[in-house]
Amino acid sequence: MPRRLDAQRPAAPRWAPSAILVAATAAWATAFGLVQLVRMRSGQPGYIDALVYRAGGHALLAGHPLYAPDFAAVNHSPGGLPFTYPPFAALLFVPLAIVPAGAAIAALVVLNAAACAGLFGILLAAAHDRWDRLRGRRWLTAPTSARAATVALAAAMVFALSTPVQGNFTYGQLDLILAAAVAVDVLAPSTPWPRGLLVGLAAAVKLTPAVFIGYFLVTRQWRALAVSLGAAAFAVLAGWLVAPSDTVRYFTETAFDPARIGQLRFASNQSLRGVIERIPALDPVRGPVAAGATLAVLALAVVAIAVNRRSGDTVAALLSAAFIGLLCSPVSWGHHWLWLSAAAVYALTRWAAAGGAANLVAGVATAAVVLVPPWLFLPHDNGRERLWSGFEHLMGGAWALTALALLAWFATPRNLVSPPAPDPPAPPRSPSWSVRSRRPARRR
Repeated sequence: MPRRLDAQRPAAPRWAPSAILVAATAAWATAFGLVQLVRMRSGQPGYIDALVYRAGGHALLAGHPLYAPDFAAVNHSPGGLPFTYPPFAALLFVPLAIVPAGAAIAALVVLNAAACAGLFGILLAAAHDRWDRLRGRRWLTAPTSARAATVALAAAMVFALSTPVQGNFTYGQLDLILAAAVAVDVLAPSTPWPRGLLVGLAAAVKLTPAVFIGYFLVTRQWRALAVSLGAAAFAVLAGWLVAPSDTVRYFTETAFDPARIGQLRFASNQSLRGVIERIPALDPVRGPVAAGATLAVLALAVVAIAVNRRSGDTVAALLSAAFIGLLCSPVSWGHHWLWLSAAAVYALTRWAAAGGAANLVAGVATAAVVLVPPWLFLPHDNGRERLWSGFEHLMGGAWALTALALLAWFATPRNLVSPPAPDPPAPPRSPSWSVRSRRPARRR
């Protein structure tokens, strides 16, 4: 039987197209970070959170209390900002304190660029892998590969240009780094470390990632749950060994004081608590309403995590867990909402692979609100948020409402699409593609 020429060619690496998109995203992210560095060198404000991290590392080295009222004055924290992270985080920030500020910021630029590309890449790979398994073939070799590749490139740009991602570069935040660590820990098919390790460490640096420990509980990944709890406990212990009094104070006082990081009613606080704080009519029942909303989100998210995990859609399950932290935390600033940008990537990828009006609407709508936050067009700051009309409150809480809508979509049974029909068999190849075979011997 004649051999085919394509049978002799090595198959293209499955990750190559994603690697190209990741590289493009990383290049853009690095360029954006360098622009921020130039802006700061020219005297314009920027990277304020990175400078707070340096102040925390400096305080730990100097033996000054991390949560003392004079923290900002003693450690030159910009704008009088306090240190709001656990002592274990301050331990990690020590290297930033022993190098010049420019070097510390440059290091964060590089780390954020790598995290931006890594987070996008793992989301893209995980989403495509599910559709490949459903279809029984490789995603980028399908007849729709041109559309899929175009959508993937558009999704990369949406992700890199989204307000949450840009906010991490502008302020020198570490949310991108933590989100990438969590995504790799949860979504990677296999890891060289025990699964759950990075989730536990992320929760010890910043409390919000602790919701992903709950993800392991809901999905009954008992080993990963134990590892994440152990890693978090070990990190807290490390912080206690270095700063025992600060550790005790943080977990008994500071962590329970949301006002320490700003007023809850600011428009950029897109948590449910922030939405409620901005509505004067809810003031008499603020507590019960917030508690009821939190319980409703928890119930909806648990359902969404369970059903999507069961169907093999780990990306939707992970996003559902992330929305718990974003919606139920007292404060979720704009740069915290990276998972909403990730949801836009996920929905657009679903549409590219399987079509469907719901996928397209979810992807486009989510991309629109993360690229251009609606509250920027409203009067905000200085208490003006509490003067909004009813429609303005809807605009002002656009990210929270979008996350709620996505959660409801994830938890709806009709969202669990059946496996798409397999692609029709390819037409027979032209004989010109075949390797020339020996002619059969003529009978004599």
